[in-house]
Amino acid sequence: GPSIAEFLCTQASAGSPTLTPHTSTDTTHTTNTTHTTDTSTKKTHLTAAEWNEAMDQPETTVVDVRNHYESEIGRFQGALTPNVDTYRESFPVVREMLQGKENSPVLLYCTGGIRCEKMAYYLESEGFRQVRQLKGGIVKYTSDTKRLGLTSRFKGKNFSFDERLGERVTEDVIAQCHQCGTACDTHTNCSNDACSLLFVQCAACKSKYQGTCGKEECVTTVSTLSGDALTQYLQQR
Repeated sequence: GPSIAEFLCTQASAGSPTLTPHTSTDTTHTTNTTHTTDTSTKKTHLTAAEWNEAMDQPETTVVDVRNHYESEIGRFQGALTPNVDTYRESFPVVREMLQGKENSPVLLYCTGGIRCEKMAYYLESEGFRQVRQLKGGIVKYTSDTKRLGLTSRFKGKNFSFDERLGERVTEDVIAQCHQCGTACDTHTNCSNDACSLLFVQCAACKSKYQGTCGKEECVTTVSTLSGDALTQYLQQR
């Protein structure tokens, strides 16, 4: 049958999760009497203030459960950031990154909390005993830190899957233009519709390469347009 990671990804792809919510009453993995941790009263979903405090606890590992292009422009300080393109890929990668930390505190975060629920379930099934997650994800954390006047430990932008491709959380720019290396955290898609590669591009390179990723075929395709036609083409994207 499918592995737990494959099952969770199938549920995520279907858009209708059927997993039992990860709550403080979960008693999974209590058969190992040598390393058993009592989770009956352990809070697993942390508020912004609790998260900031938990990040400073000894031997704590923070894990970004998003894709690499999301964490590239914004992340919590010191977080592990899996180099994956899709959520499905992240399960074995995160498991390997956390090898040997089964009995240490692990903090998970994502955009809104959904991906963390599934990752927490998976890690607990793999023997991790101190898994907690950010309640409401980056979205709620950002709102709460602003409302309560807390220091944001998240730096940069929170990637969004809409036309904005990101919402600024702090003024820190932690990414670089993929074409020239200057500090930049603006995602765009290659202006050649046949390519549409998602990448980070600064204003200077956008002008230089006419909004393309820089590949010869993309530059050539877009360069065949000129003047008003090019302007209209770029505005329609």
